[in-house]
This record gives sequence, structure tokens and C-alpha cells, in this order.
Amino acid sequence: MVLTAVLAAGAVVPVLLVMTKKAGAPVSAVLGMTTAVAAVAVAAARADSGALPAWWLPVAWLVSVLGVPLALADVRHRRLPDVLTLPAYPVVALTLALAALSGGGWRLAAGAALGCLLFGGTHLIVHRLSAGGLGPGDVKLAGSFGAVLGAVGGLAPAVAAVLAAMVSAAAMVPMWLMRRIRQARGSRTSARLPATETGALSLRSESREELPNAIPADGARVPAPTGTDPSPTVAATVPHTGPVHSRIRAGPLRVPYGPGLVLATWACAVFPAAGTGIA
Repeated sequence: MVLTAVLAAGAVVPVLLVMTKKAGAPVSAVLGMTTAVAAVAVAAARADSGALPAWWLPVAWLVSVLGVPLALADVRHRRLPDVLTLPAYPVVALTLALAALSGGGWRLAAGAALGCLLFGGTHLIVHRLSAGGLGPGDVKLAGSFGAVLGAVGGLAPAVAAVLAAMVSAAAMVPMWLMRRIRQARGSRTSARLPATETGALSLRSESREELPNAIPADGARVPAPTGTDPSPTVAATVPHTGPVHSRIRAGPLRVPYGPGLVLATWACAVFPAAGTGIA
């Protein structure tokens, strides 16, 4: 069972990675394949040992295969592509329906529907109230993965929400440190540049709205006034000799929530608590 699940993941994950790349959120193929295969292998091994019922393995397999590309895309690009979050709804619904018919029963189906509505709805409310603190992609992912958590039952949705928040909070510290390091390197690079180069970089970095009367670049032709010599005139270059000011404007630090949600859902699906109907 482990080999079959791993081979199936090896055939599907590259397709999902290509889809994320076409959506403008490419991730490392090696990292994506390795992580997804490892997650699938753990789930299949637990099913082989009897810790998970065989009819639940496709659900855990789907969370592993679908979650890894989304988590990596959110870490690198701070976005969850619609090309994966939207098709997840019918795929998750079909997989859970088969699980319910194979042994989960109507309780699993009812829990999945309730989890999708409540878990996704709660994240939608947080998205509305947080003024962008929780992205729309997180809300879309919360709906489909909330169905999985609802199917697990028990306290799985609440545990997953707390675990996802803890993972996001833990990721804030290294992200803040990396941001400070990049800002410090940018400041040192600007300080080492000659005054003329930094002045040219400063002029080129300004937009037309900020510099409506910007001086033309070197070699630009300036039309001669009426009644004068029609020969072209080359605009003079104005050297920048003043102090260089850093133009780095630090916006709010946005910590990706998707990886924490994926990890929490995978943990609840692969390691369900006793009495949830899965274990």
C-alpha cells in the first residue's frame, strides 16, 4: 500500500507543481516532490499498520499531495493560487463521499459539510475583520480543508485552528530577522555606491507621478525653440552630490497562514485522536 500511494503521488505532484508555475507561483520541484512523497508515505504506513482505516487513506493522501504545493507557494510568494484552491472543493467532496460510502457512514458526510461551512465561514469573518491580515486564498483553502477536519470530527477543527495560528506565530520571528538582515544589507550597499551612481539610481527609481519634471536621460534630444538653430541639443547630466537617503519603506510583515493550516490539517487527518471515528 505504501509503494502504491508513493507512486501515485509521484505521478500527480509534478502536475500540480506545473500548475502552480503557470499560475505565477513556481516552487522547487525537488522540495515539493520530496515533501509530498514523505507525507504520503507516513499516511500509507499508518494505514498499513492499522492505525488508519483503508477507506480513509485516500483522504489523507489527497491532503498530502494537494497541501504541499500550496504551502510552498504561500511561503515563497505569499499567495495560494486559485488553480489549486478552487478545484480542491469538488475533489475533496468526491474523496470524502467515497470515504463515507466505503465505511465512514453518513456521520462523516454530515461532519464534512458542517466543517466546510463553519470552518470556512469563520475564516471568512476573520478575513473581513482583519483588513487583509488573512488573505482570500486562506479563506478558500479553509473551506475545503475544513471539510476534511469536519469529517475527522471531534475537536479536530478547533485543534487545527490553534495549531495553524501557533505555526504562523512561530514563523514570525525568523521572517522578521530575515527582513531586518535584507534591509541592513540594502543600506550598506547604498552607502558603498559612489555619489553619482546613487544619484542616477535614485532618479531611475522614482515614478513619473513622483517626478513630473524629471530631467531627461543622457543623450535625450531636446527640441529647439522656434526661431533658433534646429540642430539637436543634448541635455546635460546633473550630478547627484548630496547625501543618499534610503528609500526602503517597510510595509506590514505578512506571515503566511496557509502552511500552518496545511500542516494542522495533515496532522489531524493522519494522526486522528481517539474517538473521532477515524482512529
